[in-house]
Amino acid sequence: MAKQQGALAVTDLNEAQDRLRIVLDSARDFLKRGWSLKEFRELIDGSDGYSGTLWQKASELGWPGTLVAENHGGSEGNFMELSGLAEACGKALAPMPLTANAVAARIVENGSNEAAKKKLLPGAASGKAPLTLAMLEAGLSVDRLNVKLDAAPKAGGYELNGSKMFVTYANAARHFIVAARLDGDVALLAVPADAKGIELVRLTPLDWSSLFEVKFTAVSVGADALLARGDEAKALLREALIEGDTLLCCEMVGVCQSALDSAAIYANERIAFGKPIGQFQGVKHRLVNLRADIEVARALIRTATQDIATGHDKRRVSAAHTAYWALDKLKKVPEGCMQVFGGIGFTWEHDIHLYLRRAATLASLLGEQAEHREVVVNHLDTGAL
Repeated sequence: MAKQQGALAVTDLNEAQDRLRIVLDSARDFLKRGWSLKEFRELIDGSDGYSGTLWQKASELGWPGTLVAENHGGSEGNFMELSGLAEACGKALAPMPLTANAVAARIVENGSNEAAKKKLLPGAASGKAPLTLAMLEAGLSVDRLNVKLDAAPKAGGYELNGSKMFVTYANAARHFIVAARLDGDVALLAVPADAKGIELVRLTPLDWSSLFEVKFTAVSVGADALLARGDEAKALLREALIEGDTLLCCEMVGVCQSALDSAAIYANERIAFGKPIGQFQGVKHRLVNLRADIEVARALIRTATQDIATGHDKRRVSAAHTAYWALDKLKKVPEGCMQVFGGIGFTWEHDIHLYLRRAATLASLLGEQAEHREVVVNHLDTGAL
């Protein structure tokens, strides 16, 4: 696939790193003032799984349009800035469709359907008409691109039949970017969320987030819904996986950092045998090892985000390496933090389990370790990208 729109030149990386720090600090400050774990707990009892109010506030700050071109209503930023926003959202457990909307919008913007760009991107950039990618299906494991949902030509358009699993923020989206099978080819179609024949089935992930199965029963769309097919569609989906996986890892780092911060504070305050438990070797070493796992993840993410931002040929390998580490080590960080709290950490009233649940759900969306390991090993063995 050609170098993507908005890719940075290598010489711009230092400036981008400076902007990333500013973005991360401002995002953390905004979420600290505008969101709390108390509000998250209140959301658990609701049915939406996301905060429309928080999303509206983030939209007013321009977050949804970070990667969208200026002529389509965005700010035409870079992927590193978006990664900072994703990490801040993870740290605050902010339930909003930032990543889902960004990945789907990138598919539209990097595709060749100019009419779709004019139609879909302004709403995605403003946050008023979010997009989400409907790609995964039941029974798939390592090969997430093996789509089977049928899109048959009919009456000058297409008819969709099948279902998609684990669609994030489907209840917030105005359009689904659907991966389907069209005459044997992989195809991408923009399907209105309110189209007749679409049914949303709420799933119940560990963290109560907005996750759905989307069923398509004789859903009719016009010919203009087709965004790409064949090699172009596959290339767009591969890029979506690279970027989506990396952003999920950014969120996981934020989640794990909050869990570790909480455990470190407790270790300094909890007194046992006359001194803080953080002074005991078993607790001290556990916290240091957890911190090391997070720092390794940050280093891998830094490489992956830079490779994506510059359109580097190794971006798929970098993203796979990051995802593998997240699945192998990062998702276990909140578990280790919970053990620092002892029995109190297993109670409903304590907040540490919220981080554990969120990290586990994010990890489940990254696919199988075998998929990412194969990419890395093939690169080390043959140099394959």
